[in-house]
Amino acid sequence: MRIIVVADIHGDDEKFRKALKSVSLKKTDKLVLLGDLIDRGKNSKNVLDTLLLLKSNGFENIIYIRGNHEQMLLDSIENEDKEYIWIKNGGDKTLKSFRANYSNQIPEIYIDLLKSSILYYELENYFFVHAGLNFELEDPLEDTHSLMWIRDVSIDLYKNSSFSSKKIIHGHTPIEKSKILDNFQNSNIINLDNGIYLKGEEFGKLTIADLTNKKILFI
Repeated sequence: MRIIVVADIHGDDEKFRKALKSVSLKKTDKLVLLGDLIDRGKNSKNVLDTLLLLKSNGFENIIYIRGNHEQMLLDSIENEDKEYIWIKNGGDKTLKSFRANYSNQIPEIYIDLLKSSILYYELENYFFVHAGLNFELEDPLEDTHSLMWIRDVSIDLYKNSSFSSKKIIHGHTPIEKSKILDNFQNSNIINLDNGIYLKGEEFGKLTIADLTNKKILFI
């Protein structure tokens, strides 16, 4: 069994499918999605359809981590006063992909899929989370907001925490391709987000990593 990780997809179904094809994803693999599958890109509905298609075709070992964009959409459904915040942060593209005007018009099957996402996932040697951990707290898992939103993860505090035996794999904050490659080889806190929606030589790719074979690809 391989451990395959995909960083923030942000509505780019074409790159998502290419990424899965690039590693020849198998049903025996564990696929970890680091959140932010939706928003900013034009095909958020298609990304969720691809995930549903995988599940319906026997790819059962999929871990869907919740990102801040999933949370903003869910918050807007619970409280319409928060919908503007979500729309301002790329939710308008998601609504357009569903041909909807408001978040509560998105079909329930997709909302249930978003609700099925989890805040973090642990393996013996790895800890997967969307944004990171607040190591200023004795128990960083109590700060659920930081799991989806934190920008700066303290390496020094991490080294003195109960998580120091695990490699932390996250996304959320776009960084350069060169930094991702360096961290993948040399760090225990690995950010895989290359800012798929950004432009520039060092940005704009979808990162997919094969942790088992220590390989990383940019789509």
